[in-house]
Amino acid sequence: MKFVVIVIAIVGLTVLNACSSGKNNATDSKEKTVNNSPEKGPVQNGDNSDEWIMSQIRQQYPDISKNDVCIVRPTNFKNLALVGMFAHDRGCRGRTAYYGQEKGSIKEFASKVLNDHGWSDRTKRADLAMDYTREVIQVWEGIMTETTESFEKNEGFEFSEPQSTLEDGEVTVTCWVQAPAGMVPEDEFYHLTVMFSKDGEVMSKEISNRFSEEF
Repeated sequence: MKFVVIVIAIVGLTVLNACSSGKNNATDSKEKTVNNSPEKGPVQNGDNSDEWIMSQIRQQYPDISKNDVCIVRPTNFKNLALVGMFAHDRGCRGRTAYYGQEKGSIKEFASKVLNDHGWSDRTKRADLAMDYTREVIQVWEGIMTETTESFEKNEGFEFSEPQSTLEDGEVTVTCWVQAPAGMVPEDEFYHLTVMFSKDGEVMSKEISNRFSEEF
């Protein structure tokens, strides 16, 4: 009789331990699945390599050479590719962009790209707006960071360094631009003002104080 009781007790303990072990394993497995979940980041919506972009362009222009297409990828905006067409007299020009595999314009993508890269943090807006102006809006011309003799020779035009100002959630970027020389032997300069809304949209782009100087 004692022998039977002991056997039953041993079997009961074995079953209890097995259930407990199974429960713990299930919990560990669940925890590992949660902990190993990939972190969320900027938009990840497909390949937009140079080759893929060229395949899209050739659907409209089958015979176009890659040498006639300019593709630039801004350093501070992941998955954004800017596309222009090369012209011998003016260099690259174009407002087309791909964000992942979504096609749009530089202006249309502003809010989406900026919000994916931290626009909700107001402390980052001034820097983000300046980066978007320099790397995206002015991708083909750039912006000036220092003066030239042309400003000294042309009275009434005072150079100022690029500035990005946050006020009431909106950002205003101001800078001077030296446009690429074309067929005419002269340097062209203008002052640019870009305004970004609270949502990161490009509200306006104004050009003023344009002047040129022969060389």
